[in-house]
Amino acid sequence: MPAPTGTGSASTVPSKAPTEGPTSGSGTPSGTGTDATPDGSASGSPSTSSKPGASNKPAPSGKSSPSQTEGSGKQSPSTKPGQPLPAGSVNCAKVKCVALTFDDGPGPYTQQVLNTLESAGARATFFLVGTQVKAHPGLVKAQVKAGMELGNHSWDHPNLEGLSMAQVRREFSRVDQEVKSLTGVTPRFVRPPEGALTKAQKNTLHRPLAYWGVDTLDWKTRNKQATIKAASQAKAGDIVLMHDIHPQSAAAVPQIVKNLQAKGIHLVTISELIGSHPKDGVGYGWGKRP
Repeated sequence: MPAPTGTGSASTVPSKAPTEGPTSGSGTPSGTGTDATPDGSASGSPSTSSKPGASNKPAPSGKSSPSQTEGSGKQSPSTKPGQPLPAGSVNCAKVKCVALTFDDGPGPYTQQVLNTLESAGARATFFLVGTQVKAHPGLVKAQVKAGMELGNHSWDHPNLEGLSMAQVRREFSRVDQEVKSLTGVTPRFVRPPEGALTKAQKNTLHRPLAYWGVDTLDWKTRNKQATIKAASQAKAGDIVLMHDIHPQSAAAVPQIVKNLQAKGIHLVTISELIGSHPKDGVGYGWGKRP
């Protein structure tokens, strides 16, 4: 994920990162709450398991945010990929699910992404940067209205590993407060910039952490077709990383949604993918696929 304007360069990834999730055949992330970090991709080509922070990324140019949903409801027999998804209508332990996620917004292309998802009956999770929330409050409200999930991506996208624990908490609490004041919703999951937190920070933050299993590298390639190819490789249980601040990424979303739904995959929020009770200090999204 790119570091917002005015911040430092991308941070260094912790040597290890945890994962947790169910098994093959379900739509939930694989792995257990271990600290194994996937290998990063050194090239500009998309990666299905690259570690965050492997390279310096450009600054984001926009801003945006989403809402909270729980995946505790039962699957309706009439709910199929491509149909509108009532909250809690998909049981990802029984059907194939993928969680699309968008970082660093909201921004100029967030509404375009929202329109695509809504028209396709899909949901996603948007990891918001606080300064972007402050600049685009209307888009945050639009994300909630559209049934998307809000995630917390820090206030101004710093290298958290270089901060004190008090400073790290402040980075996330400011976003929580701003989003709640706008929408009444407090983000459940946090996603540290570049996925980088020290082990001590993870253990004392007391929040569930959302990583990813498919990194489209859209921030780097800035290429619609490369983003489509990478995201379309997602399998049941995957969390896909994209950014809603790049026009090429927004333009790729319609075909990504079409390709995944054609495989019978439901596009859901991270909360729906994981279930109602994520564990604090556990990172979801990395690890072996089922």
